[in-house]
Amino acid sequence: MMDAFLVSQVLAGLALISDSISFQCKRREYILACLVVSSALMGMHFYLLEVYTAAAIGVISVARFLLSIFYVRRWLMWLFLIATLLVAFFTYNGMLTILSATATSCFTIGAFQNNDKLLRLLSICAVCIWIVHNALAGSFMGVLLECVFLISCLIGYYRFYIRRHYMDQL
Repeated sequence: MMDAFLVSQVLAGLALISDSISFQCKRREYILACLVVSSALMGMHFYLLEVYTAAAIGVISVARFLLSIFYVRRWLMWLFLIATLLVAFFTYNGMLTILSATATSCFTIGAFQNNDKLLRLLSICAVCIWIVHNALAGSFMGVLLECVFLISCLIGYYRFYIRRHYMDQL
């Protein structure tokens, strides 16, 4: 039987696949659908590692990404920002809590934007914070996942905005 740590790493590996696919999609709905899957997997990953703030934020992230596929409403964004702060308050455990709440807030603001460009930029900021969080939490697969996710975000941003802008100039 696999122990909780090994299972957590497998879940993070599966989330890595979903994250890698997400920002290669152009439509924000497809990006967000992939993020629903990866958030659920990472929430379970952190629960198994007993990093409960990140696990609870994973649950919030699933709901946030799912709703933001269909609704781009400011009041929903504020609702999820407040929920993140409440989770951080009630599960406070030092720097890990601050990092996960900050990263999640960046993702929350990005998810409720009408265009994918701002979603991508805010996601890049959030991913950088999650890399630090995962390193401090001792999640090797979490660090690897976020590094691959960061590369995917940057490639997607390049493909859809930098290269396209350059090609339009020719």
